[in-house]
Amino acid sequence: MTRGRYPARLKLKPIEPHVFAKYHRFWNSADLYARPEIFPRIDAAHFFGNQRPLELEVGCGTGEFLCELAAREPEINFLGIDMGGKPLHRAIEYAIEKKLENVRFIQADVRFIYPLLAPDTLAAVHIQFPVPYEQHSRSNRRIFAPDAIAHLHRALAPGGRLCVLTDHEWVYRQLRDLLHADPRFAPIPAEHYRVAITDEMKSYHQRLWEKQGRPIYRCEFVKQALYAG
Repeated sequence: MTRGRYPARLKLKPIEPHVFAKYHRFWNSADLYARPEIFPRIDAAHFFGNQRPLELEVGCGTGEFLCELAAREPEINFLGIDMGGKPLHRAIEYAIEKKLENVRFIQADVRFIYPLLAPDTLAAVHIQFPVPYEQHSRSNRRIFAPDAIAHLHRALAPGGRLCVLTDHEWVYRQLRDLLHADPRFAPIPAEHYRVAITDEMKSYHQRLWEKQGRPIYRCEFVKQALYAG
């Protein structure tokens, strides 16, 4: 997820409008709030015209992780959501460089996107380095608010994964404790995590924080088939 002043410093390459439009959707927050019915449900059929598995990254930023994963696994569809125009432009640059046909991006506020996720469709949801809103007055903006968890559970297919990376221990502990207490999810052992994150997948922020010696926390949970509905 884009944080700090880094996005403002990005130097972007021009992209042909028709190519940009292939990868990018802009969904206005006012319309998402007032007229959600004008937007399509989010599933593989609408964005990719097929029924392949779909994985979602919430707060994909500049797209290193999503594009590298898409390049390695062309049989899976990948969708990234972020509010930042510049970071998504850079993500599309990566998608073009890698000639990816299985990745798309939505520029929107994810809080309004959640209700549009089609039920039982996502093979995985990836959330990396969410903004750590600590103030009570901004708690409704937390990625892991109870209503957000409920939407993600509904959207995940049985056996679908919720995969989280964060540099804030309190965010990690809050989520871990929340999902450990939720019978709809079960923790996944580290040796069975979705993917080994290579240097090519790491965002600018992850590489910077690791260089500074900041610890990175990771956890994954699976939607249990017993609670598929």
